[in-house]
Amino acid sequence: MVIGTMLCLLPLDPFKMLYWSAVLNGVAAAPVMVMLQPLSRSRAVMGQFDSPRGLQAVAWIATAAMCLAIAGLAASMFL
Repeated sequence: MVIGTMLCLLPLDPFKMLYWSAVLNGVAAAPVMVMLQPLSRSRAVMGQFDSPRGLQAVAWIATAAMCLAIAGLAASMFL
């Protein structure tokens, strides 16, 4: 709460802060998705609720799309 209060008192544009927090959230989501893929198919972790092969394929496609979007973001920012 103290950090949030301090951020409100700074002369920063709240919309820019919201935008960059969403960008950071999107960048952080890709590694989490990569780590969750093996866990979701592990019977030792998920028990009887492990994911079927079709769902795994869709999840890997979504993960690849997220990684490509981050690569595109990095390319557009730094080139």
